[in-house]
Amino acid sequence: MGAARRRARLNLADVPRDGQAQHGGDGTAARPCPPRAASARGGDRTGRRAPARRPAAAARPLAPHAEQDRQGLRRRRLDPVGHTTYGTGQLWRCWSDSAAGRLPSGYRLLMAVHAVDLQEQLAFQRQKVDVDHFDITVRELIRMAAENELHTAPVYQRKFRWDESKESRLIESLLLNFPIPSIFVAANQDGTWEVVDGLQRISTLIHFAGDSPELWERVGKTAPLKLTGLRDLTDFVGLGLNDLPAAIQLAFFKRALRVTALSDKSNKDTRFDLFERLNSGGVALSPQEVRAAIYQGQFNDLLRELADLPEFRSTVRLQQGHEDDGTREEMVLKFFAYYHDQDAFSGAVTAFLNGFMESKAKTLDIGVERGRFTAMAVAIHAVLGGAEFVKASYGPTPLVELEAVMVATAHVLDEHGSIATPPDGWVEDVELVRSSTGGTNTKAMLAARINRARQLLTPP
Repeated sequence: MGAARRRARLNLADVPRDGQAQHGGDGTAARPCPPRAASARGGDRTGRRAPARRPAAAARPLAPHAEQDRQGLRRRRLDPVGHTTYGTGQLWRCWSDSAAGRLPSGYRLLMAVHAVDLQEQLAFQRQKVDVDHFDITVRELIRMAAENELHTAPVYQRKFRWDESKESRLIESLLLNFPIPSIFVAANQDGTWEVVDGLQRISTLIHFAGDSPELWERVGKTAPLKLTGLRDLTDFVGLGLNDLPAAIQLAFFKRALRVTALSDKSNKDTRFDLFERLNSGGVALSPQEVRAAIYQGQFNDLLRELADLPEFRSTVRLQQGHEDDGTREEMVLKFFAYYHDQDAFSGAVTAFLNGFMESKAKTLDIGVERGRFTAMAVAIHAVLGGAEFVKASYGPTPLVELEAVMVATAHVLDEHGSIATPPDGWVEDVELVRSSTGGTNTKAMLAARINRARQLLTPP
């Protein structure tokens, strides 16, 4: 239903009653509505005698829910009878006085129209999500993994952190026919599936029922799982799949797990959102790891390659928890995104980086960009004398500041072919630090710290 149709319906549905406010339709302030014309006998045109008017009472404070509703109206720029005008606060006070705080029918109608808006938004967003549901046996899941139809994101295998006790508990639940949470996957254009949520479960199945060293190696194991720490099937402790009777093995392989698949028709933003919402494994993936699982290709491979560049690694000191979570790869991505598309940055870092991976990265020359990043990393490494980029009073590398220095270095190299040796203590330069700390994710702050870094590194 269009906005014009909704307004038309509202204007016909309700009109202000006696003592209520009306609007001129030109954005002017609300004014009191005149009462109906009175007859000569003192009544109105219907012949009924008008009731004695009570003196106007002072405006009373609105109830909390009414105040919230009034604020909602003000945000929507709509009054309770559907006019696209202001004066909402006056109209609310008028109705509050005349109706003792009760919601007017016009406002109730507006709420009904707002409900239609909510339904329309929900329907629109649902169109972006196209999912299918499957019940797939353990045997078939293992086969799909073995034949690379089911990708368990090898780059994230370090995230497989379940110990053998947790793995055994999952196997015990399957043997006892306990319900297991759904596995979520995202379909690729080639028909394969990418695991979104369920890596731990699939890896456990492979560890327990996989039949080759190659499969075990995929989940970081060298031998099949032997059950341990079981709560109910205590006689199964110490046994592997091949130690179980044939009937139990057959029943286990026939056990079906529910798989929900996001089709390849869904856009990348929806897929990223699904990864973030559903990745609830033992160790959650960082935004960059989610990004790498979605935007696969040569550029993504380049990010991992450059993150391991010796000159770059020796410059960056990370907190222990970030050494293995994609932080270095995201720094490399930010370098390219800020270098090539700084003007497009508006403050939303995740959306900015996703957009760059989705569109801009596809047009880059991988060889040229590899050389650009390497030259930058070597130059900073030389200026620091091989030391880490850290402050005297702060342990880890200030990442926001270093990201600006990286981009500035690349620009200076483009213009001058080399960078200057900055003055001692330049890492703690007041202006550079100020623009790199506190409210840094703005376009102005990004430009300020990159420009300051350029000033420090530009040859005289």
